[in-house]
Amino acid sequence: MSVKIMGLVWDLDLPQNEKFVLLAYADHADHNGDNMFPGVALIAKKTGYSERSIQRTTRTLEDKGYLVANGKGPQGTNKWKYGGGDILSGVTNEAEGVTFETEKTTPVSPGGDIAVSPEPSLTIKEPSLEPPAPDNDNLILAYEQNIGMVTPMISDRLKDAEDDYPLSWILEAIEIAVSANVRKWSYINGILKRWKVEGKDSNIKITEDHTGGFGIKV
Repeated sequence: MSVKIMGLVWDLDLPQNEKFVLLAYADHADHNGDNMFPGVALIAKKTGYSERSIQRTTRTLEDKGYLVANGKGPQGTNKWKYGGGDILSGVTNEAEGVTFETEKTTPVSPGGDIAVSPEPSLTIKEPSLEPPAPDNDNLILAYEQNIGMVTPMISDRLKDAEDDYPLSWILEAIEIAVSANVRKWSYINGILKRWKVEGKDSNIKITEDHTGGFGIKV
């Protein structure tokens, strides 16, 4: 475990699930942020997330440059190095410690005059467009930002909801729950069930009973 690397992770501005998973990886890092090779099952056990969620979040952290693939561990698991999120392209390879520079020479003509090459034309590269995040990632982020932490049980319920309802319905139901200041999945699920039965434009009111459950009134 590297207290130094874990301290760096604590200071990162990351969504809660990404920070939690990255902390679990950092718990296995050496002082240089290298030699992290825990299996997916172990990270899932540490965080309480499902293995599927760990795989998805690990890919996100790799895409953002916080985890850098660095071979395989002794048991065949992926080995990672903490990257700090600094993604460099074509100038410095920090993982190998190599900096690439182009040698500059000044050509001289046979008569002793310095040959001056024409100024290179300016080429502007359009930035590449990042592919949109998967719907499940957007939903988990929306839930954590507005309702609360996505536990493994909530993650399964969100996945089931995605199979039954359009993503736009679930996001709108989350907004309604926030407006009503009832930040509970049962409230959101009640709205979705009513929309499915009565139609999305139905005039509904969700009420909480004495047992903590929710009922629906027209």
